Amino acid sequence: MNASMAGGMFSKLLDPNTSQPTQAPAPILPVANAEPKSDPSPPPKPLPTPGVLPKKRKQVSAYLSPTQVQILKQLYFKLNAGDENIEKSEIIGLGLEVLSWWLDSQVLKYTSTQQLRAYLRTQMAPYLGSQVPDNLAT
Repeated sequence: MNASMAGGMFSKLLDPNTSQPTQAPAPILPVANAEPKSDPSPPPKPLPTPGVLPKKRKQVSAYLSPTQVQILKQLYFKLNAGDENIEKSEIIGLGLEVLSWWLDSQVLKYTSTQQLRAYLRTQMAPYLGSQVPDNLAT
């Protein structure tokens, strides 16, 4: 073997006396009567139920006002106070679904967000009484 290769990465692959590949050590087989080793690692987590499919979603960007961000945070913490976990994107999606449902039978004649807010405030008032929030004007 060349002296320049004596300490190299592949030097242990060849026997220096014969320049032949070295023999791999025999594998260690478990003894039939040996007790199994105790494994300190925790058991593996169970896999998700096969019937549950992952949600298909599309990422979009939305710019929210500071008041809308605060409302989203309040809803998020309120809805996640129990055992379930509802994501912020799911809350926003639900809001879109409710708005779509509410306006489904309407002929849209609104030229601005402020007009739409004023309309929604008057439409919600009979259902919510005095609970219609002032921060709808964000």
